[in-house]
Parts: sequence; C-alpha cells; structure tokens
Amino acid sequence: KSAVLNWNSYRNMNPALLAYLIFQAEGTKPYSLIGTTLPGVTTFTDKPGFSIGARYSYYVRAVSQGNRKSSSSCKTSFTYTKLKLPDTLSLNYVSVIDKNVKIGIHFEPLETVKTIRVLRAEKANGPFDTILSVPRENHEDIIIDDNTAAINKRSYYYKIDVLDKCGVVARSSGVTRTIFLVCKTQSDESHLLSWNDYEGWPGGINHYEVTRFVNGVRDLGYPINTRNDTTYSDPPMVMQQAGDIISYQVEAFRDNSSITSLSNIAITILQPQVLMPNAFRPRGINKIFRPILDYFVAEDNYQFLIYNKWGQQVFSSTNRNTEGWDGIFKGDYAPGGIYFYHLRYRSLTGDSFSKTGSLILVE
Repeated sequence: KSAVLNWNSYRNMNPALLAYLIFQAEGTKPYSLIGTTLPGVTTFTDKPGFSIGARYSYYVRAVSQGNRKSSSSCKTSFTYTKLKLPDTLSLNYVSVIDKNVKIGIHFEPLETVKTIRVLRAEKANGPFDTILSVPRENHEDIIIDDNTAAINKRSYYYKIDVLDKCGVVARSSGVTRTIFLVCKTQSDESHLLSWNDYEGWPGGINHYEVTRFVNGVRDLGYPINTRNDTTYSDPPMVMQQAGDIISYQVEAFRDNSSITSLSNIAITILQPQVLMPNAFRPRGINKIFRPILDYFVAEDNYQFLIYNKWGQQVFSSTNRNTEGWDGIFKGDYAPGGIYFYHLRYRSLTGDSFSKTGSLILVE
C-alpha cells in the first residue's frame, strides 16, 4: 500500500548537487513537499494512507548547494485502487502419508494469492526456513508435499505464507506440528507407544486412534484403541508368528470436524536372537553348520568365519542367507575335530554384535 518512486541521477550540476526534493499532489490540490533525499539516493517510498479512487501525482526536483540552481523531473500520476488481500488462510493439517508430510491449505479469495511459501522448523520458536515456494493452483484448497522431512526421526513445525501479486507476504498462517510416534518393545514383549500432541487446530484434539499393522496389513479390529492422552501399551500378541513385523500409526481427529492428521508408522524392532549349534556331521543328517538367525539380523555388515585349530580360515560368508559351511575345505571334506567360529552382525537399529565359540565336526 505504498508508492515507490525511482529516478535517474542529475549529472553535472554546478554548484554541486545538494539534495532531491519530492513533491506530491492529491487530485487538483497544489503540490507540496513531502520528502528529501541526499545525492546518490534516487528512490523514495510514500505511504500517506491513500484514499481509494483518488489520483496522486509526483515530481522530483534536484537543487544545488545554496539553492542557486534546480532541475525538475517530469510528472507521474496514478489512481489508487485497494489491493485485494486474502481474507482467509488456514493450515488445515500436516499429515504423514506415503513417507512424505502432506500439508493441506485453504485460502480465499483465489485471485488474491500468487505464491504459497512453506516454512519449517524443528522447534516451536524456530528458526523457520523456507523449504518450498510454489505458485498457487486454480482452486482454494491445495495439498503440498514435503518430501525432505525425516519423518521417522522427529516432529516438525510448519507455517504458511501467501504472497500477493507484488511478491509481498499478504497473510501468514499459525504454526502446526506433526505427530512423531515412537514404539519401544518391553521385556514382556508388549509395545509401549508414545507420541507428541498434534498442535495447530484452534478447537484442539477430539481424540487419537491407534492402528496396528502386521506385515504391512492393517490388523483386524481397527482402531485397536482410542485415546485422549499420548501413550498406549499394546499387550503381547497371542497370534503373532515368528518373523512378523508389527507396526503402529496414530491418527489425530480434529474437534467437531472430519479433518485428521496421521503420524509416521513406527515399526517394532527387537534385538536379534542368534542360536549356534555345537556340532554337525557333513556326511550325516546335520550336514551344514550355520547360525540360526531371526528376522531382526540386518543383511548388511554380516560376516561368518570358521577356522581350524591351526588358525586357518576354512569358511567365510558375508551373506546372512547363505547355507553355511558344508564341511568342505580345499575341495575335500575337512577332518573331524574342534573348529572355531566368529560371527559379526548388526541389528535393524544399527547396533553391532559379535559371537565366537567352538564346534565339533563329526566324521
């Protein structure tokens, strides 16, 4: 709501240039001096509180030292019309869907917005960084994806700026926070869920619903629990099979509305269990010596080594899915006796483990 004047420098004034004088007239009123700038400053911003429909005219006069000489610019005019600004802007939800944060925005009127800017922070008081700036679409309800958020590490705070056709922030939304869900497996194999409150809805939260997934498929009885707080302990599953992957998601329901927000999906990960036999018979029933691994042993950083009593390596593998040692060494069956193994592996959470021991090869 301002008038910005720009002009070229006056050159070769003698005596030297003292200042520029800025004059303005409203309608048919006479011109009056409204400001001055020093030599080298050739811009001026006028914010008089313009009247809608009124015509404003300007010119600039360069004056020399001692006011001995002067030179005036041409005159320029404009009629002030009220700039239309958005009267509504709301950040309806931020929700974790398909590994992205989806940001639902509503604004109106449509023609008042040119650009939408998404800002994100890791703390409520910022600093907020602009992560996306997109032109508005041809409807007033839009969804913007943030695919750079580390959704399984933390929650985020978001706010929205809408820019008018001049590129100026016309309106800003409030701050909204995503739900970050954490799952910890207890010693009794129950799963303790905890999450932060969803923040940003004026009417608050009506309730939360907890969903369980088994091997990526929503479990029967959805939701398994409805909460007004931000914790839930899921008891051990009687029907759970070995190797089943159990995961959870929390959904926040807005008060007096059908709008919801989803958390990240938290996977229950146990520490790996590894069993080692103490003997095998390559030419008998138990022909292969290998560790018995559960699902929670990661496939990377795996190493399985076997040595004879002289320290020679007789077998090695970096593939957790290998069949193990069949007793063959240098093209023939190794002699019976005591051998030694060394196993290194990682859990799905990245923790490193090692296991050593002895075995008996029975001829």
